[in-house]
Amino acid sequence: MYLPFTQTCSWARLFGGGGIVIDTKNENWEEELTEEEIEKGFKLLHADLWELNGIKKNGSLVGTMNMPFADNQDINYFYNGVKLHKSRVIICQNTPVPFYARSMYRGWGASEVERIIMPYNIYIKTRKAMYELIDEAKVSVLQIPAEIIAQANMSPDGAMKLKMIIQDIADAKNYKNVIVITTDQDFKQVQPNFTWVQNVEESLRSDFAASCGFPKNKLYGESASGFASGQDAMENYNIMVEGIRSQFSPVLEDLIKLRCQYLFGFVPEEIEIEYPSLRGVS
Repeated sequence: MYLPFTQTCSWARLFGGGGIVIDTKNENWEEELTEEEIEKGFKLLHADLWELNGIKKNGSLVGTMNMPFADNQDINYFYNGVKLHKSRVIICQNTPVPFYARSMYRGWGASEVERIIMPYNIYIKTRKAMYELIDEAKVSVLQIPAEIIAQANMSPDGAMKLKMIIQDIADAKNYKNVIVITTDQDFKQVQPNFTWVQNVEESLRSDFAASCGFPKNKLYGESASGFASGQDAMENYNIMVEGIRSQFSPVLEDLIKLRCQYLFGFVPEEIEIEYPSLRGVS
């Protein structure tokens, strides 16, 4: 029961939805699931949203109904081409989407990855732009005696050979921009200021962590700085985990009911799920 539940919840958060198929000894999966079948034994099969194709009895796709799976009472499913009754499928959905977008999502929820695509692109592109600016700011100055430059210009291939030597020096030292001057020419070296890079990097990390819903010290492995102990960030993380637990508790409750019917022959009227504490050693 553990693997189908965890795998289905992972697919629900990653892709927007998934399901658990109840496989019994009855080969006719189009029939409604009965208590007698459950008591004889069953096997749980985890399936992603592409393996479960919800079909109405009139043959139309679920996506044309503009309604989530949970709100549809007239649904049949196909698991890898095999038609099955709705009672044999436990649907696991992620965050619901607005009404106008439900047909686009084919009745499933939204993926957790979708909300971080834009912040992730901004994060990657901004970092790439910063590194390009740093590379362009690195300018190397090579001083060559004027006599050597004059002699190189007098021969047909001397200038080309001198250019190749300068290029080899730049490649060996990983210089992107090189300026060549004579030894009698003077220049003033200016050190560029890159203190802004740390501030921009910190802002990018904060934005991306906020879009993911994870504390920065948990997402990037950072330790608390200054007078902060990190307890506030861990408390926010615990609250997020508790929200995920409560989101998928109905799926776990359905699985517990199946297990109770198989082991004891009845389902308790009330089922209370208690998770290990996140704020202390269990």
